[in-house]
Parts: sequence; structure tokens; C-alpha cells
Amino acid sequence: EVRIDDITSQSGTVVVKTCGQHRFLHKPLWPVQVRLRGTGHPDAEERQAPFHVQVIDSERFQLMEADSTPAVAGIESSLGVVQVQSTLGRGLIGVPAVLLLAGLLGLDVGLAAYNIISVDPPSRLDASFVASVLAMLGLLVSIVCVCLSKWVVAETPLLVSIKMFQRSLSASPVKSDRGPQRAITVQQ
Repeated sequence: EVRIDDITSQSGTVVVKTCGQHRFLHKPLWPVQVRLRGTGHPDAEERQAPFHVQVIDSERFQLMEADSTPAVAGIESSLGVVQVQSTLGRGLIGVPAVLLLAGLLGLDVGLAAYNIISVDPPSRLDASFVASVLAMLGLLVSIVCVCLSKWVVAETPLLVSIKMFQRSLSASPVKSDRGPQRAITVQQ
């Protein structure tokens, strides 16, 4: 999930700005599919098919239909989250994260197998075998980091102010009577 900063309609298209980087690939192998949740907008919440994404920059993307036409304009919101439906649409250095990790794992397993086969006495550990084991441990750490990164969100100034505001809210709001006494006064 990626927290939404703002959803606006611009020139007949819907542009989503996220809090921090969304890490969607500019040219993915398969279309990136997302759902919008918690926006409070029925056109975004009650939609049956997921939106497709066209990346604008590292923090903004345009919502598209499955046939590559812009999504229906009129969605406006400043809250909610983007739920990513396709894992091959996010990555690092232009490569999907899943394929990058699978390639590294294949390389490490191949290197370890080669070193096990090439060592004359199996009890002897040479430097290349130790290096391949360390590479596999590094890959394991990187897989854990990628898995944990979806829960870690960069603390942008907007997120900090949202958290401060949420802490100041009452846990049990009280209903007030209708009328001018509900309005904010100049003294407040």
C-alpha cells in the first residue's frame, strides 16, 4: 500500500500524487493494476475492475482504464491508499523487484553449487564457497528488506502533520446541536 497525498482531475485525466515514492516502473513488463481505498469517493471505491497506471514521475501517476484510455475524470480526494494488485509493476533501477531477487537467488544457488562440486575434499572450505554463502545471506537480507519496505513509509512533512492531527482528535466524538453555536468563533 502507498498512502495518497492528493487525487486531482487535470485536463480530463485523474492524477494521483503519493506521499513519498510509489516505485512503479515507467515501462513495466505487464500493466500495473491498482485499487484506491479510503478515498471517500464512490467512483474510486466501488469500482469492480482495477485501474491501470501510467507513471508521470516518482510520486505521481495517471489512472487509466484497461484499454489505455484515461480514467473517468471527477475523482477528487486528499486521503486514502493505493493498493497494488500486480507485483511485477514495482521495482528498482527499471527491473521488477521480483525478477531482480529471483535472478540474484539463481546466481547465488548456481555459484554455491559450482563451489560445492569443485571443492576436492568436501570438508575444506575455500574462499569462493564462503563468498557464495555470504552472497546468499546478503540476498536473504535483501528479500527481508523488500518485504518490510511496504510497511515503512518515508516520513514526509505531510505524513508528520497527518499523524499529529490524528493524535489530537478525540477518540469518542460528541454530537452537538445544530445551529450557530457549532460554528468556529473568532476567539477559537
